[in-house]
Amino acid sequence: MKQFLTSCLITLVTYFPAYGEWVNVQGSSFFGPETAQSTACLRAEAKAKRTALEQTTGERLLADDLMICNESSEQSNCTLNRLTWSLADGEIRSIKNRTSSLSEIAEGVRKCTVHLQADIATERGFHDASFDLGVTLNQSMFRPGEELTLSLAPSQPMYIQVFQWLPYEEDQPVLRIFPNRFEKDAHFKGAGTIPRSTHKESYALALAPPAHIQSTQRHWDEYLMIIATRQPLSLRSQYSLTELRTKLLEIPRSDSRIIKKGYTILGGSL
Repeated sequence: MKQFLTSCLITLVTYFPAYGEWVNVQGSSFFGPETAQSTACLRAEAKAKRTALEQTTGERLLADDLMICNESSEQSNCTLNRLTWSLADGEIRSIKNRTSSLSEIAEGVRKCTVHLQADIATERGFHDASFDLGVTLNQSMFRPGEELTLSLAPSQPMYIQVFQWLPYEEDQPVLRIFPNRFEKDAHFKGAGTIPRSTHKESYALALAPPAHIQSTQRHWDEYLMIIATRQPLSLRSQYSLTELRTKLLEIPRSDSRIIKKGYTILGGSL
């Protein structure tokens, strides 16, 4: 009989230290009366951090895979979540001298600007182009109860773990959904799926509303991080976002590949 892992309730390598440099950056966010000033300034801070990483590493952090926010009353939270998750594997170790300022742009429109200095780790090495992973989801929008399936296309054998960030749950946990108690083998020698076809009768990754979601909310966003490594990597089943970011800083880029995905769950009256 198939058992369900309810997504919102889912109940090795050699490391080296990362060195860094301080960079001065700023980020801005426009907002209207429907958005809290604190949310707008957090969004501006996330943009500043993103700029710091892009300037230092030369990599663009926001891929199309994370462009899941729509024009709606929930867009502000979704945008902030998306920015936060885009930085989840970034090399920012700390910030200092953070200041924020507000300015009136037009009637009902203000702008929050955040200046800060970011400590960027710069000694993680470079990605190995031959160690790559393609990941696609079976859908980008789900109804509660529908099943999530990941299709994997590794360029060579690798060990894969999948974590899920639940920004609307209390404490915003990051939970490992693969490997799990039904499927313990993290090694993929070639293309495959999660769940594997040999395990689809055993369990499913069924999506469910967050425990604290409002019944009137029309949709909410959740995020996945797929971590691929050359060798087995021992990771906990649950982290805070800060803890996971710190752990990922220990993994050399040449021995890993990290893919981030976002999806939307529909709820309420559309």
